[in-house]
Amino acid sequence: MYKLLYPIIFLGIVNSLTSKNKYQIITKNKILKEKLEKFMQTEGKEEVSNLFFHVQIIVYTIHYLYLLEQPKTTLLPISYKDDIFHLEYIDTSHKNSKIILYAPGLLETKIDSIIHSQIKYYTKNGYDFCIFWKQGTKDESDVLDLLGNEDHYNLAINNIINRDYEEIYLIGMSAGTYSVLKYLSSPNYKNIVKGGSLLSGSLDLQSNLLSMSIIWQYYFSYRLINIYNLNNKLKIFSKTNLVKVVDNVLDQKYIEDKIYEINNAKCLQAPCLMINSKDDPVIAEYHNKGFFFEDCNNFARIVTKLGGHGTYIKVDMKQINFCSLPVTITDFFFRNCIELN
Repeated sequence: MYKLLYPIIFLGIVNSLTSKNKYQIITKNKILKEKLEKFMQTEGKEEVSNLFFHVQIIVYTIHYLYLLEQPKTTLLPISYKDDIFHLEYIDTSHKNSKIILYAPGLLETKIDSIIHSQIKYYTKNGYDFCIFWKQGTKDESDVLDLLGNEDHYNLAINNIINRDYEEIYLIGMSAGTYSVLKYLSSPNYKNIVKGGSLLSGSLDLQSNLLSMSIIWQYYFSYRLINIYNLNNKLKIFSKTNLVKVVDNVLDQKYIEDKIYEINNAKCLQAPCLMINSKDDPVIAEYHNKGFFFEDCNNFARIVTKLGGHGTYIKVDMKQINFCSLPVTITDFFFRNCIELN
């Protein structure tokens, strides 16, 4: 029933609610900029999101609730001290030599339309795929690392290394970008990790929390409280302001120290691409300016006019594609720009 209504209602009406997109490439590396610009003018030209954000939210919600088919996976719990986190490996018919380690955003606790689109693309293009779920604890606690525990992330990478992959690529979504940035600027970095991609991430979490509209603060606060009440043994409190929730869940001083540590690293150990959109209601793109990464020879930012918070929905009269630009340009970056390291 829904599949019959899907092309009639959406692809006709939604296609009329589109806009031409624009983009900007920011990098100190002229060769890297030329490569990315050439891609955007050719293969990437048709992948740029063309939907206004409020339309993207409607399409995303209906797709996620009624049309999404969950892939077959293997869930692996990993214990560390009093905590437990999970790796979710996507089942494939054969093993590839390369694998994506995906760090989800704050509110992602299971495979949604955005993650599913990335799984579908990468597994068809020569990569295996694994998700780093940071949620989970054995014992009751009033502390939860919203930015991802560094020790957990290192264990996740070591688990992948022990599976004899030749190349590992890191992708972070929203708050998951901190795990990627921390690792790529860390002395724990291993050469088997060839590069990273940051989708709808922030280099200045405090400023983003404070500048977020009140509607989105209420929404994120509500989601945070419910997610962690349902999925973890955490002592969560009924707060409605996002900044207060984060203050209580994770000390702001800890966040400041962690961000300071990342942003004062001397270099990135592997090439890294950052993708943001100006219409993102969660991450204000302009907060990402002025950090050391912009001076790194192996770092580039792409800022688009439209794209929302990682949705980047591209609509034509045949289908709706989620995260269309990020997956294609990230794949291009991993295949063609890694030698810049």
